[in-house]
Amino acid sequence: MNLEIKEDVCVHDTLATDANPEVSASKIIDRSLLSRTDIKILIVAIMVQATLRSFEVNLMYTGMNVISAIFQSAAIANILPIILEIISAALVPFYTKISDVVGRSQAMTIAAVMYLLGYVVQGTSYSFLQLALGQIVYGIGSTGLMTLAQVLIADVTLLIDRGIMFALWGMPSTFNVFIVSLVVDPLTVGADANWRNVYAVIGTTALVGFLILLGPLWHYQKKAQKLAAHRGQHVEKR
Repeated sequence: MNLEIKEDVCVHDTLATDANPEVSASKIIDRSLLSRTDIKILIVAIMVQATLRSFEVNLMYTGMNVISAIFQSAAIANILPIILEIISAALVPFYTKISDVVGRSQAMTIAAVMYLLGYVVQGTSYSFLQLALGQIVYGIGSTGLMTLAQVLIADVTLLIDRGIMFALWGMPSTFNVFIVSLVVDPLTVGADANWRNVYAVIGTTALVGFLILLGPLWHYQKKAQKLAAHRGQHVEKR
């Protein structure tokens, strides 16, 4: 009986290594290693960040018409969304792989840095070229954020609840459109308006959103790593 068990384990390891590599438990947010409270806090953090991000994106693209007109580049500005779509399609596999290799929190931190850097470059632009470069850097971070947020939801929710969670994650756009319509004009076309105020607002909002998400994410990933290591040692002793 013991010999059969050993053979089974050996075959499983070979298959996992050669045909279908498994992701180390320490690199994902394993819901089996977290309490219900931990999972709820992480889900709330993901949803709050998604709500703030929806506000930022709506505000940025609503104000983009005014900003591109200031740089006298309204026609060229229409090309940017196409470039961002191409970047997004290319980077999705990269972010999913890198999050499996280095960890969810590390990959999300990389995306957050690129995301915020893109806003800084855009907000300090003195030419449309600089604004476009900022949009590309932002697009690299935004793709990571969108991809990894969905990966996190898949990590911490049961399959039966996943569709509902994805729907809730995308819901903030339905009401942020109306909120943005109230604030965009004072920031862009009012008497004392300055288009750079748009990036001051969305940059601050983005920073707050990432702090709310990354704090619990780093904490729970380290917690999962410790529990996984402890579980491995316990199995080894047995």
